[in-house]
Amino acid sequence: MKIRLFKQQTCTVPTFLGWLLILIVICGAFCVFIHTINPFLSLNKPIQAKVLVVEGWLPDYAAVEAMHEFKKNNYAKLITTGGPMDKGEYLSAYRTFAQLSAETYRKLGIDSNLIVAVPTPEVGKNRTYAASCDVKRWMDTSGLSIHSINVVSLGAHSRRSWLLYQKAFGEKVKAGIICIPDNGYDARKWWVSSKGFRAVSDEIIAYAYAKFVFSFKIKAPV
Repeated sequence: MKIRLFKQQTCTVPTFLGWLLILIVICGAFCVFIHTINPFLSLNKPIQAKVLVVEGWLPDYAAVEAMHEFKKNNYAKLITTGGPMDKGEYLSAYRTFAQLSAETYRKLGIDSNLIVAVPTPEVGKNRTYAASCDVKRWMDTSGLSIHSINVVSLGAHSRRSWLLYQKAFGEKVKAGIICIPDNGYDARKWWVSSKGFRAVSDEIIAYAYAKFVFSFKIKAPV
């Protein structure tokens, strides 16, 4: 009996035209991806709500847009979020982005009685989720009947913020998202600038983590 360790087998491979077609399909899919990923991440989906939650790290031009949104739609409360400031605390009376942002809206003409600063303690990761949990805890103890909120975020960060607020609030409170365009780069050609490339590529990874890893193993606070 003859023992064989190898055998000959026929394998089908693409022809030149086949490889060309595969290359065209891959290039086409890549082009579609780079043109659609930023609009996907920069989600704008507001709902009817009386509470506006604004992420405290937003730049001043975005804060002005949030102020217009608050006044235009007659919100009852404006909640600012954010953890400790990583620069300028020795020169500022405010220690957190939530407090700094709240004062900014007072300067922009919003009644102080309508503004609530909800600071978040220093956390090493998942800062947006930590902020959303703190907002939920404040709402649970505020005595107010709140059934829906809109969250204001910036550019490609918006979809992730929406996802994490939905995760934190669960079924009890509906969350909408308002996306302020990021003026730091051309959203239609985000890949041609270093800021745009970093912003979008970072959010692709962060959103995938929040969607498929983090959000499935962390329970919402009660």
